Amino acid sequence: MEHQKINIFEIPLIKLILKDLDTSHWISLLYQLKKENPGGVSKSNGGGYQSEDDLHLNQLFFPLIEIINSSINKIFKDPNLKIMGMWGNISSFSNFNWPHSHSSDKLTQMISGVLYLQVPKNSGDIVFCSPYDVNIQVFKHTPIEKEIILFPANTQHLVYPNESNEDRLSIAFNISL
Repeated sequence: MEHQKINIFEIPLIKLILKDLDTSHWISLLYQLKKENPGGVSKSNGGGYQSEDDLHLNQLFFPLIEIINSSINKIFKDPNLKIMGMWGNISSFSNFNWPHSHSSDKLTQMISGVLYLQVPKNSGDIVFCSPYDVNIQVFKHTPIEKEIILFPANTQHLVYPNESNEDRLSIAFNISL
């Protein structure tokens, strides 16, 4: 498995591709969650659907957790890494995410990640903000399908509006170190 590490503002961003991942199953499962709970939750999302952050406890997602854990453990070489929260995102036309971070008082050392399941063209870059510059320097990343990006949980980030007529689907998660 190949992976690439890019330092942004001396903050690591790790990208990896899950080439053999069948995204269709997970996409169907996210749409089923939305059908069962159409309101979802409202956290950083400007419109769109966001599930509860307990998908890591849902047996239907255990196979995906195994895939994610296996991939991440190859990078960090730490079998004790544990997903502490996991949620699905469905962003339709004009939906976005406000600036936010995933830091927590309970977990001081955490990594956040996003697995992209469906990424239509112009469906919104993820943007990371520099914590070091008052001039608000940013790093923009255009995600691709089957890609996982990992970054420190306390990194402020946002997602630009989806300008596509197709949904962007992702699964986000937090990992304790």
